Amino acid sequence: LLGRVQRAAAPDELATRIRIAAAKAREESTVPRRLRRIRDCAHLILANILQPLALPAAGGLVAAALVFTLVLPFYARVGPLTPGPDELPSALFQPARLVTLSGFPVSALGDSHSGGPQTLLIEATVGVDGSVVSYRILSGPSDPAVMRQLDQVLLFSRFRPSMSFGRPMAGGRVVMSFSTVNVRG
Repeated sequence: LLGRVQRAAAPDELATRIRIAAAKAREESTVPRRLRRIRDCAHLILANILQPLALPAAGGLVAAALVFTLVLPFYARVGPLTPGPDELPSALFQPARLVTLSGFPVSALGDSHSGGPQTLLIEATVGVDGSVVSYRILSGPSDPAVMRQLDQVLLFSRFRPSMSFGRPMAGGRVVMSFSTVNVRG
């Protein structure tokens, strides 16, 4: 029965496969084992790490280049960021400040028996709308007459509230000093 079986024909590309395998074997025998290991590691790193990151990295570089070419020329023409005489400083946070003080005098300070200069130091808390929410006397007289006059002065004074990123914030503090000098003669 085996004599009647026909011989199988070799595939056409068998000779090419044998030549490729022989060339690889010859190459492997000439390349040292350490260099082969380094080459294999480099191939693994390239295939598994660098190729998956290549597209996002290229996209990020293109996006950064577009942003810098479109946005940077705008800022280059702006000029220095120092405020002019009628402008506010361009900071991210600006503290509260006094805009105008009312014309009412704090005459209770002049009632000192010592005759020397008297100073009243207060800390006012400014609300979002620029009005004084509360105040406390840091130094100086705190009798009811002085407090009544301070209420009147702070009620009619204008404050700018503290600003954060251009929006008014509550809780800004302004420290103010009132002083009198008594002159005899």
